Amino acid sequence: MPEGTEYPISDQRPATVAPDLLSVSIAVPENHQIQPDSKDSVQTRSARTENLFSFAQFEEQYLWWNISHAEGKAGLTLAAIAALFGYLLSAGMLSAVVRSPIEWRAGEFAAAGAIILLSAAFLRVLVVVMPKTQGSSTGTVFWGAISSRENRETYISDVERMDDSARNREILGHCFELAGIARRKFAVMRSGIMIALFGLVFALVFLTVHKLK
Repeated sequence: MPEGTEYPISDQRPATVAPDLLSVSIAVPENHQIQPDSKDSVQTRSARTENLFSFAQFEEQYLWWNISHAEGKAGLTLAAIAALFGYLLSAGMLSAVVRSPIEWRAGEFAAAGAIILLSAAFLRVLVVVMPKTQGSSTGTVFWGAISSRENRETYISDVERMDDSARNREILGHCFELAGIARRKFAVMRSGIMIALFGLVFALVFLTVHKLK
């Protein structure tokens, strides 16, 4: 390169290419979009609701069967106690306790014990067959809540506004109330039978002593 040679300096600068902001697009992943419920999910929920409804119906029938079973046993127990009472009266049990307690012997004390215990057992078991009025006062299943409406149209409207989930909750809530009734009936029935058995022991003692006289 020869000395003294001058080269011109260019004032031109490289052009800066600005991005076209209007052409930039943001891609939204498809999985971020709100998708309507699929047919399978709707069918799954519907199947679960129907299964729950079937279970609620089964449970309600099962509890009613147990309540009826307890009341049937109570009826038989009442009949047995009444028959035993009739037999003991014909055997002179009442006349044995009419005399002064000072004159009582083993037979008279046994007769008094039988009368007291069998009477208590009869009244105890009688509670089992008495109608129960417990239940939700605002529900749509319990008869007390239904009859508390002003008219039948009000009740029909309340039922029509219920969806399947609310309907199942009402039935299951009623099942809980029925379970409490069944538990109390069986507990009272058990205690009544136990009292009657003790009364039967006193009755047998009375009959034994009465025959030995």
